[in-house]
Amino acid sequence: MLASYVIAMTVIPLFCARFSKPFPHMESITRQRPLSFPGRPLQPCVQQGFNHVLDVYERAVRGALKRPGLTVAAVGLLFVASLGIYPFVGRAFFPQTDAGSSP
Repeated sequence: MLASYVIAMTVIPLFCARFSKPFPHMESITRQRPLSFPGRPLQPCVQQGFNHVLDVYERAVRGALKRPGLTVAAVGLLFVASLGIYPFVGRAFFPQTDAGSSP
């Protein structure tokens, strides 16, 4: 729930700011003082971090597209390695409980 809230309050507004244009009557609203930490506005800090994550992701995707064989091999190797944890994964969403036991 916390991760969903953080994404909803940070990433989604950044996507909206990046990919949508403001309406002309909204200019006065955007000039209001932004939420800030002591001495630093919050939105530019989040925007800078978000842009860094986008840059890293873009470089990773470009690298993967330049070497598709290596990418498929790495993903396949990761999949095969993940099969090693299969015996340790539970099979039920909720553990077995004894209905007769008192709390």
